[in-house]
Amino acid sequence: MIYEAPNVELYDTLMSDPERQEAIKRAGVIGFPVATFLNKV
Repeated sequence: MIYEAPNVELYDTLMSDPERQEAIKRAGVIGFPVATFLNKV
């Protein structure tokens, strides 16, 4: 999955939201995603 966020802090906030975590589990995801952060140049 490719996801664009204005900053890493926003991504962390979104991914730590309990409702989002529950939605991820309901979708069948069984492991925590590995994130790689890239900067535009």
